[in-house]
Amino acid sequence: MKRARSPNYPYIDLETAIGRATSMSDFTGKHEVGIEDLYKEAWGFTGVTGSSKKTLAALKYFGLASQPHGSSKARLTDLALRIIHGLPGSVEQREAIQAAFLSPKIYKYCWEKWSDDQVAPAAMKSHLILEKGFNESTVSGFIKDYRSSLDFAGMIAEDDEDEADLAEDLVGQLVQWSSQGVLQFETPRRVTGLTPDGKYAYIEGSQSGVLISELEVVEGSHDNSVPPPNPEFRELLSNSDLKPRPAHKEEVFSLGSGQVTLQFPDEMSPNEFEDLTDWFVLIHRKIGRGVSLDEVPRLARQE
Repeated sequence: MKRARSPNYPYIDLETAIGRATSMSDFTGKHEVGIEDLYKEAWGFTGVTGSSKKTLAALKYFGLASQPHGSSKARLTDLALRIIHGLPGSVEQREAIQAAFLSPKIYKYCWEKWSDDQVAPAAMKSHLILEKGFNESTVSGFIKDYRSSLDFAGMIAEDDEDEADLAEDLVGQLVQWSSQGVLQFETPRRVTGLTPDGKYAYIEGSQSGVLISELEVVEGSHDNSVPPPNPEFRELLSNSDLKPRPAHKEEVFSLGSGQVTLQFPDEMSPNEFEDLTDWFVLIHRKIGRGVSLDEVPRLARQE
């Protein structure tokens, strides 16, 4: 009887694969890169080895890299770039990570069969050997990587009721935001509100939502002056299309008579930038009406 072939599966877990994709991005950006340069320069392998080839194969399984058949070059996919350059903790980045998790066929199979993650590892091992043809010497390593990737991708949501209670308590608290092990705030900031689904928090000084699971409360920081939303307001939010708004930047110019403050979106289209430029000219003229022309430098008076 011919032995069933073990299914293809990623050589490394998802978090490690994204780390490799990030190193690839640092080395080549969005451009193609030769395989040998990728292995040696970006990833630190000695060259074309079993481990280096299986690492690239893992990125392809997760949908993070592409390599045309027979080509000696590879490049990152749009999915990888959305993960690497996405706003840490954002809905978009989280969805991209989960899409990568479900890209390997065997990962998707395991997720659809054991999505609640309540099955014992021994039961998984038995099923994968008998039904999917896994080798006994490799199946335990696969299960370990699969479960690690499952946790990293946040596929299993926490209890909704407990999460809602935690979210309610956050309003008015000073928090620190940690994403992928890196603190994002120089100093703690206060939570001013929540998104309708209770998964994201609005932070003082920012118009972008932050994933609640990545926030840590600074002890003894609650501000009773910021009450939680009342039921009517919560219902209004749930019926709206409220989403985290784009981030803004702020520039302050100090004058002897006071400060001039300008707030503007972090990103804008070419047409919006042109409109803003025209508006600057109009504001310049309006401000100039309150200034004596004798006191305005010659250059500033030129149209």
